Amino acid sequence: MDVENTAGGNDLIETFKDASGRRIFFPDTGDEIVAGIHMLRLTRDWDEVTDEWKPQGSWFFLELIEADGPDWSLPVSIKQIWYDVRLKSGFEKLKDWTSSVHNVWRELVLHVLLKTTR
Repeated sequence: MDVENTAGGNDLIETFKDASGRRIFFPDTGDEIVAGIHMLRLTRDWDEVTDEWKPQGSWFFLELIEADGPDWSLPVSIKQIWYDVRLKSGFEKLKDWTSSVHNVWRELVLHVLLKTTR
């Protein structure tokens, strides 16, 4: 499974490549759709300082998985890790999946990775 970080419209955050297109996961609702690459677009934010459109960026949760994932033999999907992180005590500190409280993300993801690989 190849993972791309694509912060997109509303809550489009993760794409999975397969033969028929891309499976796109929406973390807020748990929904998933399949779409052709021609139907996707990058979401951009207006930067009032530079008067330019800037790419919205990536989801810190996925950055953590990509950084730490190669060191772990992950027996479950990234989507399952996401669901497990949401159930952890402390997730309420994040408020939602777009939170930039990196130390809380790091703690929650590491705890789930440790539990998952036991």
